[in-house]
Amino acid sequence: MLVYNTEADAPAPTSWLDLFDEAYAGHVALTDFSNTYGVLSMLRVADALGGGIDDPSQAITDLGALASSGDAIVVPTSPDLQTAFAQRDTWLAPYAMDYAGTLQDAGLPVEFIVPEEGVTASLITANVVEGRDNPDLAKLFIDFELRPEAQAVFAESMRYSPVNTKTELSDEAADAVLTGDELETVVVYAPGDVAASRPAWTEEWNALITK
Repeated sequence: MLVYNTEADAPAPTSWLDLFDEAYAGHVALTDFSNTYGVLSMLRVADALGGGIDDPSQAITDLGALASSGDAIVVPTSPDLQTAFAQRDTWLAPYAMDYAGTLQDAGLPVEFIVPEEGVTASLITANVVEGRDNPDLAKLFIDFELRPEAQAVFAESMRYSPVNTKTELSDEAADAVLTGDELETVVVYAPGDVAASRPAWTEEWNALITK
C-alpha cells in the first residue's frame, strides 16, 4: 500500500513509481529492509520497473538513491513511521493498510491508496506446531479463526482483510480493508523465495543507504 498525507501539497499518488516523483521529493519515508514491509514494498517497485522478484537490483538502486539524496528518509519500525508523518512532514510512504488505520486513530490525516500496479499481501497465518500434545485443539482454534464472525472481528478491530467470503462487515470496516474482488489481484510472493534472497538484497540496500 501507499500511505498518503491528505493535507500534502501534492496530488494523491496512483503508482508505485510516484515515490520518485519530484512532487514528493523531501517528503517520502521508506522502510528499512530490516522490516518486512520495506522488502515487500521494494518488490512492488521492482515489479513496476519490470525486474520483478527475479531481478530487483534496479528497484534497490533507485530507492537507495532516493534515500542517499535526501529526497526520502528511512525508518525501521512502525512507530518511527508514525513519527515521520506526525513530526517530519512526510507525505508519502509505502507501508501497510492496517497501520494506515493506526495513524488515522492517532489523528493523522492519512489514507491508504492501492496503486494502479496493485499491492502485495503480508500474510498472517495460524499454524499447527509439529510434535505438540494438542494438535486437535490447535486445528479447532484455526477453524474458529476462519469463521465469518471471527474474520469480522479481525477486520473490525485490527483492519485485517477477511479471507472468508461469507464475512459481513460494517460499512466503516469494509472501507478500511480490501475485500472480495479487491483481493483477487493482490500479489503474494512465496515466503521461501523472499527468505532465500533477502540477505543479499539487504546487503545491497545497506551499502547504498550508508554511503
